[in-house]
Amino acid sequence: MDDLTKKQKYVILQLYKEYLSNYSSGKNQNPNYFPDASYIKHLFSDRFSDDELDDILLSLLHKEYITGYKDEDSVSEFGVSDKTIIYMENKFKNGLKDILTFLSNFM
Repeated sequence: MDDLTKKQKYVILQLYKEYLSNYSSGKNQNPNYFPDASYIKHLFSDRFSDDELDDILLSLLHKEYITGYKDEDSVSEFGVSDKTIIYMENKFKNGLKDILTFLSNFM
């Protein structure tokens, strides 16, 4: 993740956190599926404009931290890539607790 900006790291961590939450709650049949950027906008409050979030998601797709489809100016039908999940599992051994602590550094 050394090739990511702080904003990109923040977004991928939030996506991974959402994936873990979905997985543990059993809410979604596929906990790693996000239909489009508007579906995850609530994770970021007012931290990013819609255009900025779209740009970040496109960068994450290009760098293979997420998988999905590039549409006109954003990403659709995407999820956290396997390589990202493996990295996160190794970095954050205590799961959500470690992630929340790490994310608090961005506040």
